[in-house]
Amino acid sequence: MTARTDVVLLHPAQALLNASRGAERLVVGRRTDSRASEGRLGPVADAVLHHCRCPVAVVPHTG
Repeated sequence: MTARTDVVLLHPAQALLNASRGAERLVVGRRTDSRASEGRLGPVADAVLHHCRCPVAVVPHTG
């Protein structure tokens, strides 16, 4: 498995969707916010889940 890093001047969701073309999977992070309802996603993760054409793993930030 190969991971890539790129610098792109686009909205984060659009950059991730563009980068996921032809990918086997996409991994996005999710911040945990004690004020937000459990399971709530931010706008980037939400957009990726709705529009990505490959499997997506959403991983909560724990640090």
